[in-house]
Amino acid sequence: RYDHIQILKRFTEKTKDDLNLEGLSGALVNAAAAAMDSRGAYLLLPETPTGEYTTFIYAGQQPVNGLTFAVNSALVTTMQQQGIIDSTDMETIPSLLALTAYEQNIIRLNSIELMVPLRNEGELVGILFLTDKHSGELYTHEERRLLMKAASDVAANMRNATRFESLKQGHNK
Repeated sequence: RYDHIQILKRFTEKTKDDLNLEGLSGALVNAAAAAMDSRGAYLLLPETPTGEYTTFIYAGQQPVNGLTFAVNSALVTTMQQQGIIDSTDMETIPSLLALTAYEQNIIRLNSIELMVPLRNEGELVGILFLTDKHSGELYTHEERRLLMKAASDVAANMRNATRFESLKQGHNK
């Protein structure tokens, strides 16, 4: 547990004012995968102009069939309101009962166990997916709490980095 805390603490300190979207995203998925002993970590960000949440970067196992969710999907709308969602919650959270068979299959094929919202000022700026652990153990309450703290700390930076990236792209046109 101490190692988890230290990895995530170093991550938040190292990326405090980082506006490099790729660097920040890479640091997030690598820190989350290492701290949680996950086989894989995937960061989904909204695409411009569709708003679809799609895999921006990942660490560990490669995503199967891509991870893309429409902006109006049951998962995205639920992530805008909920905290961490466990794969076992899929059948108990009423809004997630509306997931399409395709979306359920994406989650299952990629062994997604935790879905962590990255929200800043009420805006969903990204979703972090974590797969099962190398050890086969379940994620603990303490690990979930650490993930929510890290997600909260990085969400503002993600939003600012995304906006900065958009400004750079607009300027280069």
